[in-house]
Amino acid sequence: MPDMSPSRAQARRTQQPHAAAKALPSGLRIIERRIADLRPAEYNPRQLTADQYEALKASLERFGFVDPVIVNVHRDRANVIIGGHQRLRCWADLGHDTAPCVEVSLPRDRERELNVRLNRNVGEWDWDALANQFDIPELIEWGFDKAELGEQDTDLGLGEPTDRKNPVLSVKLSIPPKTWLVAEEALRAALDALAAEYGLEVDYP
Repeated sequence: MPDMSPSRAQARRTQQPHAAAKALPSGLRIIERRIADLRPAEYNPRQLTADQYEALKASLERFGFVDPVIVNVHRDRANVIIGGHQRLRCWADLGHDTAPCVEVSLPRDRERELNVRLNRNVGEWDWDALANQFDIPELIEWGFDKAELGEQDTDLGLGEPTDRKNPVLSVKLSIPPKTWLVAEEALRAALDALAAEYGLEVDYP
C-alpha cells in the first residue's frame, strides 16, 4: 500500500501550486524587484490628478499590490517600466522598497506599443450596470469623479425670470475640453439645431 503518512500527504499537497505555475505562458513569471532598480519610461503618457492619486493609494493600502508592474529586461531597455508607473509611485510613497513585477523582453518600439495598449485597450464601462449594481458614493470613494458619473455634467435650476408667469429654466452643459477640441464643429451644429427647433438660447464660452 502507498505510504499516506501525514508528512508524505503534506508533501503531495504542497506540490500542487508548483504544477499550476508551470501552466503559465512561457517566459512569464512574477518576481519581487527592488523599486530603486527600476526606471520609468521617458515617454510614459499617463498621469494622475491629486484625487486619483489618493484613490489609488487607498486601493493599495486596502488590497495590496495585486496588479504587478511590467518591466522590460531587453538588453537595450533593461529595467524600464512598461506598465504600472503610477501604482509603483504610490507603493513607494507608502514606504515599500520592493514590488511584484512581470518581466518581458521587448525592443523599444514594441515596448512603447505595449505601454499605450495597456493604458488604452481596457474596454468601456457599462454605465447601466454601474447604475444598477453600485451606489454613486461608493464609486466616488473607489476612484470615479463626479463628472464621470454625471453628477456635475448638468446643472439645472430656475434662473431669475424676466416674466413671472414664464420663468426661464437655465441649463449648464459641461463638456470635457478634449471632447470640445475634437468635435467643436459637430457639437455647435447639434446645439444650434436644438436651439432652433425648440426656441432655445445657447451661450458659448
